[in-house]
Amino acid sequence: MTEIKVCVICDENITADPNGWDGGHNALPVAKGRCCGNCNDRVVTVARLEEAGFSKEKAMGMVASMRYNGEVGV
Repeated sequence: MTEIKVCVICDENITADPNGWDGGHNALPVAKGRCCGNCNDRVVTVARLEEAGFSKEKAMGMVASMRYNGEVGV
């Protein structure tokens, strides 16, 4: 029986991504632990871009562009 992993950001179950990885993503700098793909794409990546010096608006735009181009999972 496999262990059910829960996202430390949204408390939803972490499910396997398209390549089969079911270990989630590193949630830092938002939280300590593992997060789901949705929170990784929508929350964690934005926070990391902000830490790199981008404004929140620019970071959100960059992530939206990556989603539009199929470069992130959401």
